[in-house]
Amino acid sequence: MRAGSTATGIGGDAALLGEALHRETNGNPFFVGEIVHLLAEGGLGTGWDPRRMPQGLREVIVRRLDRLGDGCRDVLHVAALVGDTISLQLLTEILDDPAAADHLARAVRDRIIVALEERAGALPASRTH
Repeated sequence: MRAGSTATGIGGDAALLGEALHRETNGNPFFVGEIVHLLAEGGLGTGWDPRRMPQGLREVIVRRLDRLGDGCRDVLHVAALVGDTISLQLLTEILDDPAAADHLARAVRDRIIVALEERAGALPASRTH
């Protein structure tokens, strides 16, 4: 890696990047966090270019969800209707999909949902959005 570059391919002054992020997101911490996730995942291409910046939170979240694939998004759509805590047993029964646990695990890895401590009958996850 060249001097001044990072794992996201963004080179240069961190202060300039911070100023650009603040300017583009109006300092909204949730929006900043989502943009940083996109940058880390390569969802904004290589390097920082404000012209490729999503125009709002909805677009940021849509871009992150698009990267999950259809199966995972389908499971998350149903999970969103179940409540704040996702019951894997209930979700599997509703969807009749043995891969539901794998899809939810992917969503946890991609930080779309957050793992919670184990509880009987519940997937240790809840929504972050």
